Amino acid sequence: MHNLLFYLSQVWIQPECPKVLAPLFTQLRSVSLDNLPEECDISWTMFLLEAAPSIEDLCITVWDHKCRKESQKSRSRKMDVHWEPSDPDFKHKNLARLTIYGLQSDDNFIGYVRRVIHAAANIREVSLHDRKVCRLCCEKFPHLGVRPSSYPRTSEEVDLLTKNMTAATATTSPDIHFCS
Repeated sequence: MHNLLFYLSQVWIQPECPKVLAPLFTQLRSVSLDNLPEECDISWTMFLLEAAPSIEDLCITVWDHKCRKESQKSRSRKMDVHWEPSDPDFKHKNLARLTIYGLQSDDNFIGYVRRVIHAAANIREVSLHDRKVCRLCCEKFPHLGVRPSSYPRTSEEVDLLTKNMTAATATTSPDIHFCS
C-alpha cells in the first residue's frame, strides 16, 4: 500500500504525463490518497489510474483538518489541480475497488465516480462513506463549525445517486455501497 498524505497546504502534486510515470508506477497495486482538501476537485487523481495500470484498489479520503493547518489564512486559499485526460477513451483493466471517504452529493464526487466506473472495465465494488469529523478540529476551532454534509441519508437519495453514477456505463455496474 502506498499513501500520499495531504496534511499541509504546502503539499502540491502536478499530474504528469502517464507515459512518463508508468515505469515508476507499474508495480502499484493499492493506492491510498489521504486528507485531500474538501474544496479540491478530485478528478486529477485519474492521472494515477492512467499511469499505474496494475492498481487494483484505490482509496481516497477527502478530509480537511483545521487542526493541522499552519494558519487559518491557508484555509481560505483554494487548492485545485487541473487535469485533462490524455486519452478520452482510456480504460483501466485491473481496478477492482474504489473507496471514497468524505463523499458529498455534488458534481465533483458523482462525476468522479461516474468517470472511474466508466474507465475501469473490471470494477466490482465502490464503497462510499460520509465525511469523517475530527474531534480535535471541533474542540480547537468550535467557532468555525463543521460544513454541512450532503451525504445521502435516505434510500431515495441513494437510489438517485447510484443511478446518476452508473447512467453512462454500457457494461455491468459494480456493487455500490453507501456506508455511513
